[in-house]
Amino acid sequence: MFRKSRLITRLILLIPLFYISCVSSENVNQEISLPLENTKWILKILNGEKIFTPESDKDIYIQFTTAGKRVNGYAGCNTFFGTYSKDKNNIAIGPLASTEMFCESMMDIENELLKTLGNTKKYKIKGKYLHLYDSEKIIAKLEGIPENN
Repeated sequence: MFRKSRLITRLILLIPLFYISCVSSENVNQEISLPLENTKWILKILNGEKIFTPESDKDIYIQFTTAGKRVNGYAGCNTFFGTYSKDKNNIAIGPLASTEMFCESMMDIENELLKTLGNTKKYKIKGKYLHLYDSEKIIAKLEGIPENN
């Protein structure tokens, strides 16, 4: 009889611990969104088209820096730089400037990217993805890598 009551007592004590472990594991699975700044955003989709790593084997990316509200990146051939401003989920990127090398295979994507960045009005970060919007739809999707990695 004494063993049964000890067993029941242990079970009663373990049930809350089991419940707490289940609740806390649910919170661990929730994805934390990366910050806009101090993240390297690698271009994955531009105006509905998947973007692949260029022949140079260097990812097309953009980075936002809090200090001076500066933006810079690599567009597939040239590096670019400029400024940005944001308020909540609204963002304005530019004016942008870039180096002026010519890479025949990448110029179309590069020109489209720079134009798209200039047309960006809003952004949303969902987990490790940055979505850029014009006034109506998603115009770019980028995957983030924290700069401290």
